[in-house]
Parts: sequence; C-alpha cells; structure tokens
Amino acid sequence: MAEPKDPLSKWKSPLLLIVFSFLFFESLSGFLAVFLGQFLRSSTALATVHWILGIAALLPYAIYQWQHYFAVREYAAQFHYKIGLFSFLTICVVIISGFPLVFDLNQKGIFYTWI
Repeated sequence: MAEPKDPLSKWKSPLLLIVFSFLFFESLSGFLAVFLGQFLRSSTALATVHWILGIAALLPYAIYQWQHYFAVREYAAQFHYKIGLFSFLTICVVIISGFPLVFDLNQKGIFYTWI
C-alpha cells in the first residue's frame, strides 16, 4: 500500500470524520446529561438519544477499526496497538451497558418529550 504524499490525508477520511462526529456528540450529550441533567426538563430523552446514537456509532467505528487493523496488523504486537484494540472493546462494553439504564428510565415512565 503506497503512502499518501500528504500526511494529513489520513485524517480526512469520511469514515473517520463520521466516527469523530459521533464521538463529539456522545461527549457533549454525556456531559449535559451528567452535569446538567437535573436542570434539563428533557434529560431522560437526552439520555435515550445519547444511547441510541452511541449504538449507531458502533457500526462506523467498528468498520473504521477493522480497516485500520488490516492496515497496521504487522505492528499489532506493539503495545500502543493493543491499547487501541482495548479502547475499542471498552467503548463497545460501555455503550452496550447503557441499555439497562435507558430501559429502566423509560419503563418507569420518566420519559419527557422534547419542547
């Protein structure tokens, strides 16, 4: 695989931009839910949307990680690549573990509509 002449071209990948956009929204909405949730009338709706988009983010993130792994697999024994794999698995567990929280909020009838 030939290296691109522009070193920043790897950071302009559409798939990477989609993943970064999802992660930015997840960070922002998670911050709002945790620190400002008690002041927001629609905090349960925000938490639900936050979790749903987190699940939606897993697919492009998994595709990106899959492509990235095959691009760098000869270096996979190095420690920082193992850290990347561990971070991907951690994000998957964290997002999937949000299901009981969101399900419990909506079952108790604490679901507000957006205004």
